Amino acid sequence: MYVGPGTINIVGITGNVFATIGTDLQSTIYTETGFATPFINIGPVISSSHAVGGWNIKSLGVPYTPDFDLVAQENSIDGLTGPIYSLIHSTSGLTGATGPNGGSNGATGPQGSTGTAGTNGSTDPTGSHSAGTNPNTSTSVPTTETAIIAITGISIYNHENILPTSFSIMDTDNNNGYLYRLRLYLSPIGANSPLNGATVVNVDDNSVVAYSISELTIPAGSIIVDQGYFYGRGIVSFNSLLDVFTNIIQITSNMDNVCDVLLLTAEKTGTSGSGNLFASISWQEIY
Repeated sequence: MYVGPGTINIVGITGNVFATIGTDLQSTIYTETGFATPFINIGPVISSSHAVGGWNIKSLGVPYTPDFDLVAQENSIDGLTGPIYSLIHSTSGLTGATGPNGGSNGATGPQGSTGTAGTNGSTDPTGSHSAGTNPNTSTSVPTTETAIIAITGISIYNHENILPTSFSIMDTDNNNGYLYRLRLYLSPIGANSPLNGATVVNVDDNSVVAYSISELTIPAGSIIVDQGYFYGRGIVSFNSLLDVFTNIIQITSNMDNVCDVLLLTAEKTGTSGSGNLFASISWQEIY
């Protein structure tokens, strides 16, 4: 080892390798070829802490493994203290306190302009009072239940409301007795409808009702809303339906616009023979 101006030169083991320790113009000690030490303390002030304090920096763990680390720990006069911080591997620190609110809400923006009005929908006809009959052709009624006349809604209107008010039946030839029934079918489809295969006629252009007096059937699945007996030739049997159909219970259609069907049937009493019947159904349309 020899000392030169501002430096200390240390000759290595082999004699041709040496290291230099020096000081610069700001009194900072430096080396020219590197410095090796198991640890180093950074930050202590000699005048106040007698060179004890600051941060102790050293390697930790097993070399050549993922756990090998460079760490820092606070140094004190009593030795190392506090948590060990990795200087290589990232670690999450403690969560800081919640910051203050950003202040009051901003002012409400101006109201948007009003959109254009939509077009008015088409107006359907208003309600009316009508009736359907089998006026010129009587129906031959044997001792089995026979369909005479049926009414339903026209499917071109959405959710029409038809309120049956009365019906009448007359035998013009003989003093026969009959059992009549009024059957209500709720939105029947195909073979479940008494109109399946029947001839259906619209009442007129001002009505939402259609009727049929021929080729009717009596399928299962109906609700019998009224039934009874009548007797006599040339006598009209008139029955009010105001107690059966109300503003709540009506002939209408379902969400698929399939209409209900009201069917009037009759059968001759006794064990044989038949009679010829005329019949009609009256209703009020609300649509």
